[in-house]
Amino acid sequence: HILGLWEKHCGQEFDYVIARGKNVVAEFARSVRYGKKLVVYWIEKPEFATISDNDVYEKLRAANTPVVVQSPYLRAYLEVYLQFLSGNIYEVPPVVDRSLFAACEKPAPSADQTIISYSGKIDAEYGLELLLDLIDTRATSNPKLSFEICQGKLTRARDMPELFRRYQQTTQNAHDGLVVRENLPQSGVAEMIATAHYGYCLRTGEYDFTTEVSTKLVE
Repeated sequence: HILGLWEKHCGQEFDYVIARGKNVVAEFARSVRYGKKLVVYWIEKPEFATISDNDVYEKLRAANTPVVVQSPYLRAYLEVYLQFLSGNIYEVPPVVDRSLFAACEKPAPSADQTIISYSGKIDAEYGLELLLDLIDTRATSNPKLSFEICQGKLTRARDMPELFRRYQQTTQNAHDGLVVRENLPQSGVAEMIATAHYGYCLRTGEYDFTTEVSTKLVE
């Protein structure tokens, strides 16, 4: 197992293993070595959460495995339908420091320029193609539009090379109406968003299996 190799390399064992995704969770739950060290980060909606082998749930319950969720909705599902003990479920909402955003003042609406802000991972399922289309229209029909992008990780770029090549070409040729920053701390994201009139967060149905709240939407 790759974790065993990493432990050997580090010269010490992991105290905990945090896993997300039903297939990965199932693998660790069945592991003699890591089952007792498992912490589950549960993201799937109930209708997507079924693991084919019920023994996995039994192992998680028997081991009193800690389970982290983002919402009371998932907590209730785990307690009522999967019969997890309430004391083993930890509700941790999205980590967004509201005080950082409250400290930033919104600009007065400007008739000269409309600023659209996007922050987070660059992902085709978050309206990337439409965002690039909007940026392209600025030069031809929407000169009053400006864009601010705070780029996080590139997600599944190898699956859509042409789209991500277009994104990189667009951002590398940044102009007056396009500002691109990378991996800002949350305080920097708060300052960037405060200068915008609109936040851009358009997610397709590809991620409907998850109950995770989009951090960019919360921001």
